[in-house]
Amino acid sequence: MRGCQMDSYLSDLVPIIIVGLSLGSLFGLVGLAYTVIINATQLVNFGQGDFAMVGVAVCWALISKLGLPLWVAFPLAVVAGGAMGFITNAIIVTPLLKKDVHPFYPILGTMSVGTIAAGAVGIFTGFYWMPIDHFLGNEPLKVGGIPMDTQGLLIIGTTVAIVTAYWYLLHKTRLGLALRATGFNREVSLLAGIRVGKMASLSFVISGMIAAIAGVLCAPFSAFTATDGLILGINGFIALIVGGWGNPYAAVLGGILVGMIRALIVGYVSSAHAELATFVVLMVVLTIKPQGLFAGFMMPKTMNTR
Repeated sequence: MRGCQMDSYLSDLVPIIIVGLSLGSLFGLVGLAYTVIINATQLVNFGQGDFAMVGVAVCWALISKLGLPLWVAFPLAVVAGGAMGFITNAIIVTPLLKKDVHPFYPILGTMSVGTIAAGAVGIFTGFYWMPIDHFLGNEPLKVGGIPMDTQGLLIIGTTVAIVTAYWYLLHKTRLGLALRATGFNREVSLLAGIRVGKMASLSFVISGMIAAIAGVLCAPFSAFTATDGLILGINGFIALIVGGWGNPYAAVLGGILVGMIRALIVGYVSSAHAELATFVVLMVVLTIKPQGLFAGFMMPKTMNTR
């Protein structure tokens, strides 16, 4: 009898853990996308969630309107996210920075670009759900008789791969060294011959691509509409604060913590309490440890967390 109870407990708990890890990974990826820009420009892209939404919209349109397979539409959607990042930097951020205005103005500009993108996609879709099928099918993977959602496992694996690739870029390439140096000291980087404008543009492109990946991976989980980028962006920003400002790896850990708490509350209490719990966690962290719970985790010496 006890063995049966243990099996039942595990069969309930393991899927909840998978949901928590996958949801947290999505939040963490968006948090990571925020930090890519923060560490290169010291700016916050408040259109970050809409970068993810554009990825979803492009992927959905390519599949539903043009009939392209998912394995073709997904990479093109990631490119679209990067293109949106490039355009945002080129038409708003860089021109405003050259005018030496207060940082608030380019930040407001990124929010405006995101809002325009959400409105344009909303008009195109009628603010209707943009459905994307599960990448690996709807049937769960059973391990030891315990069902595991394949989309969730794919999200977790993709997050590990992206974090690993980003770590390699920062630590093992000259390009990554230039990105880190630009974020650490822009003036000295200019004197050293680093093209800081190019580094800023690259950070927006990388950020847009990561956000688009998060958005498309998220879409099979929920009814993703043109306005849902804002919600994903807010949760990604919370992951950034909870984990540690300016630390990309801490942002991912912060997202996983928030995702796990939400999944456990949904599984054992109710979904209505989960949203509240997210902001309770945020308030507790801001009160007790405002620098973030994982602020120093794997932090390179030349990455700026101011």
